[in-house]
Amino acid sequence: MKKNHGATVTMLEGIIDQIEHLRWEDLLDLVIFTVLIYGVLTWLQDRASRAVLIVSAILSSVFLLARAFDLYLTFRAFEYGAIFLLLSLVVVFQQDIRHGFEKLSTFSSRLRNRSSTAGEGWIDVVAEAVATMADDRTGALIVFPGEESLDRHLRGGVEVDAIVSLPLLLSIFHPKSPGHDGAIVIDSGRVTMLGLHLPLTKHVESLHDGGTRHAAGLGLAEVSDATILVVSEERGTISVCHDRRIETIASADVIGRINGLAIETSSHRHRRFLHLPRLAIAIAITLLSFLILVDRSDTLQRTLIVPIEYSNLPEQSELLEPRTSFAEITLAGPRPAFDLLEPSSVSISIDLSQHPRDTPASIATTHQVTGIPSDLAIESVNPATLFIELKAKGNTP
Repeated sequence: MKKNHGATVTMLEGIIDQIEHLRWEDLLDLVIFTVLIYGVLTWLQDRASRAVLIVSAILSSVFLLARAFDLYLTFRAFEYGAIFLLLSLVVVFQQDIRHGFEKLSTFSSRLRNRSSTAGEGWIDVVAEAVATMADDRTGALIVFPGEESLDRHLRGGVEVDAIVSLPLLLSIFHPKSPGHDGAIVIDSGRVTMLGLHLPLTKHVESLHDGGTRHAAGLGLAEVSDATILVVSEERGTISVCHDRRIETIASADVIGRINGLAIETSSHRHRRFLHLPRLAIAIAITLLSFLILVDRSDTLQRTLIVPIEYSNLPEQSELLEPRTSFAEITLAGPRPAFDLLEPSSVSISIDLSQHPRDTPASIATTHQVTGIPSDLAIESVNPATLFIELKAKGNTP
């Protein structure tokens, strides 16, 4: 019991020491890492399957344990296998990555378009189109996204970006239209996709007399928070699918249903940019990674052999031999600072421009070291002093 208590005290002391050595660069690092983790969690939730999320969590846990307990073989395997893992992820999710970049490139233009169409009566237009198609016995399948991404549930289709209008909706679902059997997506008053195939429900007993369109609408409502309007071609009825249920409604109720959906979706999407549980998980992962991977409480030492560079030799002068070409530098500091150190950039630079001829001079090498990160301290330099003497060319004894 006392041993566990001592270990807990030691861990808390290490955390406090980490906080005391925190720099503004570390705070910036934490913010950037948190944003990246938040984006990855969002992407995994929207795109990847639950199995991928579980595997990613297991691999991350094994990596952190290997780093914390100095499991050399496991840690090295992760280091050398990271590039192959990254390539595998790119291959597996290449379509998702491409689609993400496409959506990012068109986000600003779509945002402007959607803001310009907000409040222009598109809900009334949809209600009128649905009522007209019900009277004409024209089948239709219209999807209104909720908070969750629908990308992994939709198949086929054509991406468009058109303002909702009565002629457009009637022409899409006209029996002679190529995509009339598919579904369309209406998002913020714009038709974004058409000719889509939706997942079919496995609970056919809930459909009663409904056909394939009803099965598709209920199927999507079972795996997402979307709302789907279905117009029956055989019966001329209007059904709404939401939250794993399907019900028949009157044409006069369509406006109320869509209007309520639009208000609910708008409020969800304002919160969607800052999903608090997901943000809390991202912050927790960031802090845990920082405490395990960025250990500033442990001071390390490392010795380097660096070149001594002589520069700005005055004209008609030469440096007497022998001259020292290399020095041994011992550095001390936290592990992250050594990770940022580029040994090839470290040197001792001697500026000869200010040294007079025929006058021996001694130079303290510690003050001439370049290329050292600010978090590293110079413990010693060997030789600590350089003795140099310049002579005019031709006067060398």
